[in-house]
Amino acid sequence: MSEAEWVKAVLSVVTTGLGVLFGLLGTGYVTWLRERRAYRAMLMAIPSEGENNKTVLNDSFLKYYDGGIVLAEFSTTAIERCVGDGLFAKHVKSAHLGITYECLRNLRLANSYREKAERLQLGHDKETAAKWLQSTIYMWGDNLEQCKTSIDRVIALPENDPRRAAQPGAAHVPPLKAVQLVS
Repeated sequence: MSEAEWVKAVLSVVTTGLGVLFGLLGTGYVTWLRERRAYRAMLMAIPSEGENNKTVLNDSFLKYYDGGIVLAEFSTTAIERCVGDGLFAKHVKSAHLGITYECLRNLRLANSYREKAERLQLGHDKETAAKWLQSTIYMWGDNLEQCKTSIDRVIALPENDPRRAAQPGAAHVPPLKAVQLVS
């Protein structure tokens, strides 16, 4: 084998190796970008559910809990799905995870108080219900204050995520302007 053929063979191996390396790096980067987009979508679902829960808190729980029957309960579906997703756990900051778990715990407890208070009202004589309902409502009020704080914290989650902030020096793209066509 001549020297030119050896050089050609070595270059062929090197270019193939570089091609495979760049292909793997490109695929890894694309996968990482997809994961980040999915994580951001999950992160945005939590404050959205928080807004709905804030409405339920103000329009249902705080208005009616002292009477023992609340019309609606808190939704925890988005938080439960996010916390149970490995992709979310991979990208979430520990502080955000703590806020999310705290909110989930408080909302579940409020829903449990709602269920127990309703059962007391509907399933026992008035004297027994009044006795148990008084202590339940006392503890429930404290829990609803914690719910209010937790809901406000999860609503603010994307604002606290520095990875969502605009990067310095990033180009600003102005909105498109309407153009009138002249015939």
